[in-house]
Amino acid sequence: RLNAANGQVNLTQTDARVYEGTLAAKGSLDARGNTAVIRFDSALTNVQIEPAMKALELGDNFGIAGGINANLQANTRGVTMNQLVDGMQANADFSGAQVRFSPLNIEQKFCELVDLVNKSDSKGLVAWDPFTEMRELSGKITMANSVVNVESIKAGVHQLELGTNGKIDLAAGGYDLMLPMKLLNEETSANGCRVPGN
Repeated sequence: RLNAANGQVNLTQTDARVYEGTLAAKGSLDARGNTAVIRFDSALTNVQIEPAMKALELGDNFGIAGGINANLQANTRGVTMNQLVDGMQANADFSGAQVRFSPLNIEQKFCELVDLVNKSDSKGLVAWDPFTEMRELSGKITMANSVVNVESIKAGVHQLELGTNGKIDLAAGGYDLMLPMKLLNEETSANGCRVPGN
């Protein structure tokens, strides 16, 4: 549902099926002044990542599967496409259900690090899956002045709790991200590795 009059365009309702999930969006374009002002609000529910990545020709070297829920609010102003991109301000939060990342197994890499610290070798004792299954995934990201602020991304892999926070500077092409990891129990999983002390 869209209404347009006198340089003001209001998109009051958009509903679509997107990659096995749903998209709901609304927004506005105010072109009455010298600079266009755009605002939009959208929500994704259970959108499947894997077919979306294939359609965008992403993921040749890695794969992500599972459903994503996300909410995005954004606004920008400008005359040219570059001005609209540079002026973008956005807030997004997301969560995931049964998200699988391949070919990296984070629990395996953690256990290899534990082996390195303990000067032991358990590689032959465990048959690792060639993927990471996340029991939970959530995050919040903001964007302003061409800088993406990763306020928080949390993911759970068995008894491991992973996190990310930091910045990605799109204009400078640089990033500064922290990747904290915490073990919540002595064992990473029933078939994983044991860490008996601090």
